[in-house]
Amino acid sequence: MSLSIYTYSNPYEINNEPYWDSIRNCAHFCVSQTMVNGLSAVYDELDNGRLATVEELAEALYPRWFDTKTYIEQYTILTNTLDKVTPNIEPDRWKKIKQSLRFNKSALLDSIRLMAEMGLLLKNIKIKKITEEQMYLVAAYNAILRGENAEIFALKKNFSESEIDNAVKTALVAKDKRRGKEVKSIESVDCNTVVIHGIHQFTPTILSMLEEVSKYKRVVLLFNYQQQYNEIYQTWLDVYSCFDLNIKSQFNNEFKPTTLLQPSYEGNMLADQIGKLSNGIIIEKSKDINNVKVVEFDNITEFSAYVARIYEEAAKDFHADEHKNGSVLSYMKEQFYSANNSVNDILKVYFPEQFGERHFLAYPIGHFFVAVTNMWDSENGGIRIENMNDIAECLYSGALYEKKVGSLITTFNQTKNYFSRATKLKGDSETDGVIDLLKKLKKQMSKLNKGKIEYIEQLAKLSYFNVELDEIDELIEALEALNTITKIFYEDFENENNNFKHFYEKLKDFVETQILPTADAESEFQDILLRLLVRLEEIEKIETTSTFDCLKDTMAYYLKQESQKGESANWIVRDFQQIDGDILKSSTQDPDIIYHFACVSDSDMNVKRED
Repeated sequence: MSLSIYTYSNPYEINNEPYWDSIRNCAHFCVSQTMVNGLSAVYDELDNGRLATVEELAEALYPRWFDTKTYIEQYTILTNTLDKVTPNIEPDRWKKIKQSLRFNKSALLDSIRLMAEMGLLLKNIKIKKITEEQMYLVAAYNAILRGENAEIFALKKNFSESEIDNAVKTALVAKDKRRGKEVKSIESVDCNTVVIHGIHQFTPTILSMLEEVSKYKRVVLLFNYQQQYNEIYQTWLDVYSCFDLNIKSQFNNEFKPTTLLQPSYEGNMLADQIGKLSNGIIIEKSKDINNVKVVEFDNITEFSAYVARIYEEAAKDFHADEHKNGSVLSYMKEQFYSANNSVNDILKVYFPEQFGERHFLAYPIGHFFVAVTNMWDSENGGIRIENMNDIAECLYSGALYEKKVGSLITTFNQTKNYFSRATKLKGDSETDGVIDLLKKLKKQMSKLNKGKIEYIEQLAKLSYFNVELDEIDELIEALEALNTITKIFYEDFENENNNFKHFYEKLKDFVETQILPTADAESEFQDILLRLLVRLEEIEKIETTSTFDCLKDTMAYYLKQESQKGESANWIVRDFQQIDGDILKSSTQDPDIIYHFACVSDSDMNVKRED
């Protein structure tokens, strides 16, 4: 393995490090896109097709592992495994355990994928020392490895030199291709050396990737280390010492702030004092930072309002600028980083266009598919209504014919009190469904109109007696169409081989023939539909048979349109993981830009890892 580790003491002067000339013309991969942006801004020589993210390299090397199709296949294999297994456990207890495993199936699959990425051997697991919950995880992993689809859970090993070479080159141009930009030439890039920047958490896939790449390439691991704050940086040394290699460092370029540095020395002095305090050194506060201000907000809503004003001012400047260099975010005079991301949930409501496009299932027609899936009773082969809002979502979606837009949902809302207790769409010999009750309501209204019912004045106060008969007819017709459509999608689903493929074939046909023709040709939604159809073209690759519940669980993964070139979420308030590259980029920006570090209270900083 050809692997070496270097540090740099000043991120603005990596080019003054003794090893710089040996890596400047090589392929560089950073831990985040913001770090890519920052290095591109500071080092012109790296901005010519030499920079990409570590994630892009991993996906280029293991494309199948990160493919949605693989994830769905693995999910269905796990589902089928749990359904087939019959352990020697008391039946009632196993029923409860099985329900728990199903409820936590995504987490279970993520754990199994992690074990597969690590290449964990079952013989190395000390069964006597694991918990009962871990026992079920190991049992599921064991069953999968012994099954006929074990290879789907295997991370590829032993690449050829040409495969490694192609992966490195593919990763370097991945971003340009994804965004539809002119692909930068990488002919001048020395791909025999691969430089990895700033990784603190080495995942199993990254470690496997490093192992495979270093068989044929020289790999250099590079990270920032400042000796003057050694306690703060100790975790970096702890992580990289696990490689059992010499970490090569020199500190001639280490930056030490002084009051003689203008401008922004005040900020550097503040940072130095915070750094020393975090490093365990308590000193008297310097007078040089007496003018530093702390902005305090009573709550997240107030903070959001402050950010919104800054963003709106930036948007005006952006639209007024004929040249438009960068995005709206780059015009913000104040940049925000927060340990609590809930502020973006508020800002999304006011600036939805800034946060990228929505998932197909977030649109009304997407709600239609979610609703009919929620209502389908796979055991009895019909619609089971547990929440009337599912019916409302279907009527509001535009998937069902109506003479006037909005008429179906209006009639439904006026009449729903009459059938609110129904649990079926069409009834049977024992109980009435929604359609049956609507037909009864029609008969009652006919009698009312003919004066055959007493208490006319009182009944007229009920909303469902103030609906026209033709409006009820239209609603009945729509509900019968809903019943038919749902059966086309799901009837006999459990009895088919390769049922996922057949379902998505039907769905693709429905989108092409029923939804796409009615979409506005100039609308964003039609573009999303077309990209969804591109994704659905891959249905021929799906060779999966599983339960209806499994289909429900995986729909969100598969029914996601292909990403629009150049369009992605741009968080107005970024998280702390994005600080590295953006602060690095600040050296080439307007010196008057203010960087805010927000929500740094104990309650926000000391949250669970998942949060």
